[in-house]
Formats: sequence, structure tokens, C-alpha cells
Amino acid sequence: MRDRRGWFIGGSYSSGINYGLNDAVSYLGSSYISLVASNFGNAPNVSPSMWSLLAAQGAAGATGATGATGAQGTAGVQGPQGVAGPAGPAGAVGVTFRGPWGVAATYRANDVVSFGGATYLAATGSVGAEPDLSPAVWGVLAQDGSAGATGPAGAAATVSVGTVTTGAAGTQASVTNVGSANAAVLNFTIPQGAAGANGTGGSGGGGGTSGIPFASIYHSVSFNLLFHSVNSSTDASTETDAVLTWVPAGCTATQLSVFSRETTNTVNVILRQGTPGSMANTSLVCSVAPGGSCTQEGNVTVAAGNFVDFTVTGASGTATGMWMALACN
Repeated sequence: MRDRRGWFIGGSYSSGINYGLNDAVSYLGSSYISLVASNFGNAPNVSPSMWSLLAAQGAAGATGATGATGAQGTAGVQGPQGVAGPAGPAGAVGVTFRGPWGVAATYRANDVVSFGGATYLAATGSVGAEPDLSPAVWGVLAQDGSAGATGPAGAAATVSVGTVTTGAAGTQASVTNVGSANAAVLNFTIPQGAAGANGTGGSGGGGGTSGIPFASIYHSVSFNLLFHSVNSSTDASTETDAVLTWVPAGCTATQLSVFSRETTNTVNVILRQGTPGSMANTSLVCSVAPGGSCTQEGNVTVAAGNFVDFTVTGASGTATGMWMALACN
């Protein structure tokens, strides 16, 4: 808008407007007039060759009297949640008594177990780490007491076999003591088994073990490789199908043997069975000392169509040779 003198009254200055000669604007409380045509992007307070001061901003007046308090307004919308405060100090760490130690149980730090007459406190999580052989995992809380005084000698007892009789098929086996408490003579009655069905021709190889021969399988073991195949040298850091062995006909796992070249750690080898994605530890576990071997007998039924593999815990970070053998009949 232009006044009667022909000046353009432009309102507040905007850097996006191209001002002409004698255009007037307000800026930071003062008024300025353009000294040139095509005056674009020049801030009035820092461009004295482009703008002339018309009226400077006056000094602030005295503060007026405080007005009466107005009526309370309606409540505004709730503001955003503030930043979380600093965490408080950690509370005292308690312990959890887990009862007798179990080879297949999963333990966490501060779990307490009993084993071999002593009580142990877990320093870290573990599976299959026997307390008396794993001082880095378990600390002794209470040691078993010393042996008591020797009791008086008992009377020597004898046990001998009397008769052995074959009972009828389907009857219960029985044992009868026809002697005395200190001189037992045991008569056995053992029923004969029922006739089995005629068998079919067997397949070659593996001794009828559903693809799980009793033969040592070499693995390169470290704490980065937890899962291992039963019948090949395949290893993996995660639970994967590549390490699973299928047992289509099922079997009974009766023995697990391990030989380790580990030089520092006691290693626990656990047989697992199940289906892909639902594998679970069995009770067949072998704990092998550094540079040694172990053999564990068992009776673990692997259902027909299930899968098996090994997990290894306690190994060091350096890959080490280890041989594992499973008898599954």
C-alpha cells in the first residue's frame, strides 16, 4: 500500500520480497526506507547503503502496575512424558536354592545347589558343569563334614544262589530267600519270554542303528560352536538343521564316549533329541577333563522320526579337537 507521498508501506521486512525505491518497512522495532530499487535480501539493520533509518525503536517504558488476577483458565492438554530419571542404586543380590545339582538343569548366577555333601554358589550361568570339577563356575559355600567315628564291626553276611527255575511266559519274576538274614540263599524264578514275530530282511550298514553308528566323529570345538552333529563333523554356533541327525526307526541311546584335546577346561557333551525347533537335553551327559576321555552309560529312548545332536558347554575360545561316539541300538 502506498501513502499520499507515493511511498510503499510494506509492513514488517521480509527477506523474500524485492523492495523498490522509497519502500518503507518495520524491522526489529525500527522503521526503514529503501534507498534503491530492486532491494532484495538486504537486512535493514546491516545494510546502510540500501536502507535509511526513518524511526528508531524507542526505549522501553516503565513497567505498569500489575493487573488483577484473571479467572483460572481451563486445563490444557497433558504434556509429553518427561525424561526418565537416573536409575536408583542396585539392591542387595539374593540367592536361590535349587536343591541337588542336576546335570541337565540350567543354572544362573547366585543359584545355590547341594552336591556330594557340600553346598555350592553359582558365580555364572551354566549347564552340565559339575560343581566339584568347575571352580570357575561354582564356589563352595559349605563343605561336607569330616567322617564320623568308625562303628563296631558287623557280622559277616553271605549270599548264595539256590535254584533257578523257568516260569511260564507272562508271569512275574520272583526271588525267594530260603536261607537267613545273615546267610541268604536266593531261589530265582524267571519267566520265559513270549515268542517274537518273524523278522524281515535287515538293511546293510550301521548295525541297525538308524544311521547312528558307534563310531567316533571329529569336531573342532570352541565356545563359539555350541551345536554338533552326531554322525558328521558339522558344527554350528546356532541351533540349525545342518547339525541334526534323523532317526527314522528310533533307537535307545545306551552309551556316550568323548575324547578331548582341550588343555584348560572341563567340557560337557550333552545328547539332545526332539524335532527341529524343539530339541531338548537328555540325561546322557559326559563331562571330560582336559586332555582326557569319558564314557557315560544311559538308557535314553529316541522316538521314531525324531532327531538327535550334541551340545558342548565349557569349552575355551580356542578351537580344539574332540571326538564323540554314541551307541544307539
